[in-house]
Amino acid sequence: MNNCLIYDDNKFSCEKLKQLLCDNLNDKNVLIYIAVNKTQACNALKNRISVLFIDIELENRENGIEFAQFAKKIYPEIKIVFITAYQKYCEEIFFETDPVGFLVKPFTSEKVEKIISKLKKLKINEQDDFVIINITKSNTRKVSLKNVVYIESAERKLFFRDISGNELCSFKIKLSAIEDQLPPYFLRCHNSICIDMNFISDIHRYYFTLKNEITLPISQRRFKESNDRFIKFLGGE
Repeated sequence: MNNCLIYDDNKFSCEKLKQLLCDNLNDKNVLIYIAVNKTQACNALKNRISVLFIDIELENRENGIEFAQFAKKIYPEIKIVFITAYQKYCEEIFFETDPVGFLVKPFTSEKVEKIISKLKKLKINEQDDFVIINITKSNTRKVSLKNVVYIESAERKLFFRDISGNELCSFKIKLSAIEDQLPPYFLRCHNSICIDMNFISDIHRYYFTLKNEITLPISQRRFKESNDRFIKFLGGE
């Protein structure tokens, strides 16, 4: 299973379900996003979401079924799990979204464990994002971004690095040659660096701290854009 998104207008319910998912998944590679409104949910969908947990009845006239249909149109492989406080919804059939199942509130470890077990039996699309590297006119390489945390330009080469800064691969090309291919969760924070925002822990003036305490610079010229994009990525307005 790749990343999950919980969309419920009740933040307490989101946090409760997130904790139960973390306890039962026992997989640190799965990132779990929370959204309490449509803007946050749309932003979070960009982050390789494979499973959407969504409340059927949302505030402000929002409808969970309609949003699930919207998500399915953009990401056909996404799996839907509806959240509801009413058992009666489980007796209805939602053809447009083909849900994996339902989680009826209040959440319990047993309920979450059952839905995770069901999800694991499905063939969930976990195709990685990638970029195409044109090394020469006759030599092209497809590079997976699955384990790439940041991309660094140095010494006339482009280095793809993991969470510890180790080199995964490198090519004699410029960062600008692949920048347009990068998915929206990658941010160019410096002339020489693009970073996967999923791995950022904090932003400071002119540098990011990653979740393992490694720091990466933000250029003065790119600071405002980097700050704004990171806040938006986290679900801010």
